[in-house]
Amino acid sequence: MQEVEQSLDQQPSNTQNTQNTSIWEARLTKSKTIEKSSNLLAVMTDDLRNGSAIPLLQLIPPSSQLHFETPSKRINDGDDLSFFLRSSAYADMMTWLLQLNRSMIPQRRPHDPSVVDTWPLKSADIIISPHVARLNKLIRSLDGLMDEAPPESGPRRFGNAAFRKWHRAVQEATPSLLRDALSDKVWGRAQGDADLISLNHEIAAYLLGSFGSPERLDYGTGHELSFLAFLACIWKLGGFSNADPGHEERGIVTAIIQP
Repeated sequence: MQEVEQSLDQQPSNTQNTQNTSIWEARLTKSKTIEKSSNLLAVMTDDLRNGSAIPLLQLIPPSSQLHFETPSKRINDGDDLSFFLRSSAYADMMTWLLQLNRSMIPQRRPHDPSVVDTWPLKSADIIISPHVARLNKLIRSLDGLMDEAPPESGPRRFGNAAFRKWHRAVQEATPSLLRDALSDKVWGRAQGDADLISLNHEIAAYLLGSFGSPERLDYGTGHELSFLAFLACIWKLGGFSNADPGHEERGIVTAIIQP
């Protein structure tokens, strides 16, 4: 977790106004379950074993007034990390991760337990919604930008320096690509042009943060987490299709995370 480049605990500038929240509202959760356990994964696993309802990442109600801001690093020491591990942002991220994982678990058919459904990559049984298809196109567009930054020759200790050129090209293209890729439900959460720009910047920061560091030329778990946060933001804002549990998630896993 120390590698997280952009903390997920973005808080509104006016913390007294509970109706004005960012996508990642990270005040300490009031859940009694989480207060009794520092291991959210164990809590969720116990819930599943006990037959409790499977937790899903909740959408932000359309009536909520949101405050958008560009994410910045908030986890700098052990105390910050402890706060994050007890935050609603952390609970959301764990819920989202388990939700995606569970969608890919083989399942027996209720009316014929002898048949087990699986979802390998490129499976015809995985429905790719228009929302997922547009994000897949965005990822493909970023692949195309690699032609503008061919690998540089010569000795190097870490990654290829051409990555910096590619990252700059991605940074310039991202605002426009996001406007085309995300649905009106997402952009409709903004109130006015200035808010629309702030929303674009907030989502773009998580996408840009998922490709690695152009300064250090490295890539780690924090960058992977940033991509998970990017997708979770879109989900929370209603940017994916409404479908039976697992259907849209399987499309996200196979066409966006593993295109």
